[in-house]
Amino acid sequence: MTLSEFVKKYLNKQVEYHSFNPAAKYQCTDLVNQYIDEVLGLTPIIGTNAKDFPSKVKTNEFEFVKNTPDLIPQKGWIAVWNGRVGSGAGHIAIVRDDKATVNQFNSIDQNWSKPLYTTLETHNYKNISGFLKPKGQNMSKMVQVEASKFEELVNKATKWDEVAKLGVDPKALIQDLKKCELAKSEMGDKVKEARERIEQLEKDLETEKRSKAQMVSRADYNQLLEEKQTLEETVEELENKPALVGKRKLTAGIVAGVLILISVILEKTMGLDLSPQDLLIILAGPVSYIGAEGTADIIRVIKDQQGLLLSEKTDK
Repeated sequence: MTLSEFVKKYLNKQVEYHSFNPAAKYQCTDLVNQYIDEVLGLTPIIGTNAKDFPSKVKTNEFEFVKNTPDLIPQKGWIAVWNGRVGSGAGHIAIVRDDKATVNQFNSIDQNWSKPLYTTLETHNYKNISGFLKPKGQNMSKMVQVEASKFEELVNKATKWDEVAKLGVDPKALIQDLKKCELAKSEMGDKVKEARERIEQLEKDLETEKRSKAQMVSRADYNQLLEEKQTLEETVEELENKPALVGKRKLTAGIVAGVLILISVILEKTMGLDLSPQDLLIILAGPVSYIGAEGTADIIRVIKDQQGLLLSEKTDK
């Protein structure tokens, strides 16, 4: 059983582990002994006041850490109050999460704010003599359960989103296992291997994100490339399109014919050697409304018609 499961199981309940005196049921020591037995798998302390637990536990199972101004207790430690509380018997409770600071910590207690019942509390460090810290290799039950959950998680996880679906935060679990000092135990290598697996999953996730981003970028590029090709085809089509179409073609033909006729008349009657192009330039003002393209059209038609006339003269 994990500590979280223990809290869920016994919260707002009355826990009786062992009492020599029927009038001393549901004490703080009962809850802690239940925790020591059921979660840690270690030796309970029977018939002892809460303040005296540090002197009664087995030294190969617990280490007593004295309360100091900079001490931050860890999840799973057992807080011990001195005789200034509990009518001289002291008090004892279990640190229930990793949110402790130098000013306060969260715990699960029995017989504190609600007599004879378990409650969730937030304490400062007043009158606390210290904390019982379970030794790493002896946190057997909790370690085995947490480690098995972690291994199950990693074995099932093939993608990061699948890890999240399992409802467990791998990083938080890693921190819990590290706090159990498993680096020195046989489980340490398994935790290291599992941690490496999670890190690889994170890298895979980032790679997948980058790949998706590149795919989107590539799609945008392909769209721009298609637009570019379409524009190029449109330009090519316009460049190869016959210049003289519709009204432009008719207008250019008439004007070109008139200019050629005037040019011939001037040459024969007045001896003026003015080409139709020269006449067009002279008349550029009056015909400027047709624009540069229209003018170019007329010149092109003049050349075509002159070529035709020259061809007819040669044939004759």
